[in-house]
Amino acid sequence: MNLYSIISLIILAILICSIGLTLYFDLGTPAPDYTLISSNNEYEIRKYPSVITASVTIDAIQQYPGNRVFNILADYIYGNNISRQKIAMTKPVLSELKSDVIPLTAPVLEKKDASTYTMTFILPSTYTLENVPKPNDSRIVLAYKPEQKIAVLKFGWYVSVNRVDHKIQKLKKLLEKDRVIMTGAPVLARYNPPFAFPLLMRNEIWIPVQ
Repeated sequence: MNLYSIISLIILAILICSIGLTLYFDLGTPAPDYTLISSNNEYEIRKYPSVITASVTIDAIQQYPGNRVFNILADYIYGNNISRQKIAMTKPVLSELKSDVIPLTAPVLEKKDASTYTMTFILPSTYTLENVPKPNDSRIVLAYKPEQKIAVLKFGWYVSVNRVDHKIQKLKKLLEKDRVIMTGAPVLARYNPPFAFPLLMRNEIWIPVQ
């Protein structure tokens, strides 16, 4: 077997592992139920039930803020809490950047002048603020999120600053054209781990609406 054949087999093995892990994570990780209110070729409007969330906000000037915040939240659900209880991972993972330059009603994700980066895990529906394990890390904030309607724009492949910004602006323009009233800030919803096979990646922009 020549060097070219060996390299080809290694690449094929990596691709198979990536696809397998992507499908395993996708099938094995629950997501919140929702009711589909409306749908067209560009976006959907969904109604999500109330949920409990765990969030961490840090200074976005730090290098790789997403990785730092994810590790803090992952540590919490893997048992670093007062109850030493493991909490099931759910999808999607939500992230948002807020800027000092842009009004807080219209943040742009991952912009260089952004001041804070927030990542949120949606906790399983069995939890309430009364029975959810309390974090040991004071940076983790538990919150009750009431039922809400969300406008959703789907897109695949890797997430980048420019792509996310473009998708946010696209969804905003579509909602304005359809006279849908936005009631909250856009967030990025990611359904896959970083090692996921690019063609199977699922991302969404969420904007709360009336």
